Amino acid sequence: MKPKRKLKVIEVKLGREKAVGIADYENFNILVDPRQKPYEYFNTMIHELIHHMSPSWDESRVNWWANRISRFLWSHNYRQVKQ
Repeated sequence: MKPKRKLKVIEVKLGREKAVGIADYENFNILVDPRQKPYEYFNTMIHELIHHMSPSWDESRVNWWANRISRFLWSHNYRQVKQ
């Protein structure tokens, strides 16, 4: 059985890429621009996670699901707690 890899979130400024998040499939990472407001950051993490979970989905389908999941979790007070 192949060992399970842990998906990592890495904060990096993505201005040159003109993106707020990137699903880095090769290195099993999610790159997130930390300069976003809390809700946008939250949504970006969910969006990129969906890309990893369903790489064949097109961008509009990923957007639809990420927005729906983000709104639901945010409305139930899920937030990032920085330590």
